[in-house]
Amino acid sequence: GALWGPAGLRRHSSPPRSRPLPLPQVVPTTYVFLDGDELDSYVYTVNNRETMRGHTPTVVFSYDVSPLRLHVVESRTSLAAFLTQCCAIIGGVFTVAGMLDGLAHHGSDLLARKMRIGKGG
Repeated sequence: GALWGPAGLRRHSSPPRSRPLPLPQVVPTTYVFLDGDELDSYVYTVNNRETMRGHTPTVVFSYDVSPLRLHVVESRTSLAAFLTQCCAIIGGVFTVAGMLDGLAHHGSDLLARKMRIGKGG
């Protein structure tokens, strides 16, 4: 049958005795802020795996501590980097607009030529 998991994701279960077993994973995380303060925290993720259960009811508690550690550092970009990124975005918009304009122009020219010759249609 169809099962609804975290965040509304729909998944399908295979055999009738097969049940999803959520496996939480704990990832230690350190946040470093601009003022130098550090905050140690944990990020939790959940993965599902299929388990086959017998006829007896069971309760399973399990979790996994990640061997990796996240280190998130807050930083600011310089004004020059910000202006460069803005120019890149504006240039990309103009490039795509030029390509679409050229495509429309050449397409209409081709269609007009075919109509003049009498092959349009």
